[in-house]
Amino acid sequence: MSVLRIDNLSIGFRTASGDNRVVDDISFSVERGETLSLVGESGSGKSVTALSVMRLLGEDKVVYPTGRIHLNEHSVLDASEKTLRELRGSAVSMIFQEPMTSLNPLHKVYRQVAEMVILHGGAKKEDVRTRVQSLLEMVGLDHQRFLDAYPHELSGGQRQRVMIAMALANEPDLLIADEPTTALDVTVQQQVLDLLKQLQQQLGMSMLLITHDLGVVDYTADRVCVMQQGKLVETGTKKQVIESPQHPYTQMLVHSVPSGKPHPVTEDAAVLLHTHDLNMAYYKSAGWFGRQVVAHQAVKNMTLQLKQGETLGIVGESGSGKTTLGMSLLRLVDSDGAILFDGQPVDGLNQKQLRPLRKAFQVVFQDPFASLSPRMTVGDIIEEGLRLHFPDLDKTARREQVIQALIDVELTEDYYYRYPHELSGGQRQRIAIARAVALRPKLIVLDEPTSALDRSVQAQVIALLRGLQQRYQLSYLFISHDLAVVRAMSHRVMVMKDGELVEQGEASAVFESPQKPYTQQLLSASMLN
Repeated sequence: MSVLRIDNLSIGFRTASGDNRVVDDISFSVERGETLSLVGESGSGKSVTALSVMRLLGEDKVVYPTGRIHLNEHSVLDASEKTLRELRGSAVSMIFQEPMTSLNPLHKVYRQVAEMVILHGGAKKEDVRTRVQSLLEMVGLDHQRFLDAYPHELSGGQRQRVMIAMALANEPDLLIADEPTTALDVTVQQQVLDLLKQLQQQLGMSMLLITHDLGVVDYTADRVCVMQQGKLVETGTKKQVIESPQHPYTQMLVHSVPSGKPHPVTEDAAVLLHTHDLNMAYYKSAGWFGRQVVAHQAVKNMTLQLKQGETLGIVGESGSGKTTLGMSLLRLVDSDGAILFDGQPVDGLNQKQLRPLRKAFQVVFQDPFASLSPRMTVGDIIEEGLRLHFPDLDKTARREQVIQALIDVELTEDYYYRYPHELSGGQRQRIAIARAVALRPKLIVLDEPTSALDRSVQAQVIALLRGLQQRYQLSYLFISHDLAVVRAMSHRVMVMKDGELVEQGEASAVFESPQKPYTQQLLSASMLN
């Protein structure tokens, strides 16, 4: 018997210009104990389809022209709010793609996981803490360290694992996993997928897996549905779809693997960024007088150099200190140690002294939806930095530079008046890149810029970044857990573990002849090799 059955479902969004259909007459089912994977480019309708299963779309702006959704024989589209709450609590649960926007920034991890246990798990009050600890350990998080942590204190991968723990607390019949391993490094990725498969067998749970990573599909799925522009273009078993794709679009997806190399750095390129013995620690209060003690040493004695026009790839497991290193170099978090940018010491400058330099070093964050204001248009988002750093520009000049930034990231002028929620993940990330490039910086820190994108869009963004680097002689600090992307982007690579440098060298040397066991482990765990 099917846990989920979708028949002739069409979904459209109400817009000023009329109804925009994003899911077009699709039908499929998920059997008990089965894993069905929805695959397709950003904007193909995968996540909208998944959200419709739980009626989580804003129904004031959504049209359901036709179709039926049955969940354990309940008609979802006709269900009352009371029935929906019951279904969401026991029949179906969801792991969302963007954990930072799904977790409450004001509440600690314990409270957020406990809420799921209390509301839907039926646990007694005295058993809640034990259950929460068990769930965190199940997803590979040390409960002693993470129970009292806030989401902003966690890495992207750690936040995603908290979301998985919350979803598993319900022991649902159907787990909808929307890019569940997007933020995870290759070693933890396999652990989480193994965990989901193990729990699936234990609970007889079905899984609807939404992913752009065909390596994950190959490792996890039983059957595959491929979506393009809201339509199902191919379905079949995993073996049929991956090994013998029939539709041209599926063939393109299967063969979209990051490739190529960055343009070589000129021999006389100057050193743009240099740091020596950089340390960054998180502190907590201890004792009667609130004395500050080190809670976690995130970066330890880090020394690096980055030349003009060069890309330095930073790889390592979630929580290894990659992002913290990048934020320390941008002076977005406090750290100890020497930092020289373009020959000028910046480690001793206060925020007011740093402001004139901010336009020279920019950042593109991992989660574009969280880093773009939902209340601002694309034009306002890109223009905001220009107003701050170039106050002498008039409105016409600012608009021209915004349009040029859109052209730089291969978007058209009509995106100027759109809002982030109207864009796909790949388009949002292009806007984040445009916002940085508009200021004509010398350095951009790219923090997992392709992690939320499907493979075909990843290849486009990589080509875009390489082209921008050559055009404007940009330097990149490229932080990623995706080794295939790092290899295609980086001139040199640094491998981090527990805040320390494990191995560094030319990208080709590190990937082809890794010297350290940890680097070898990362490469062997990569599903893309």
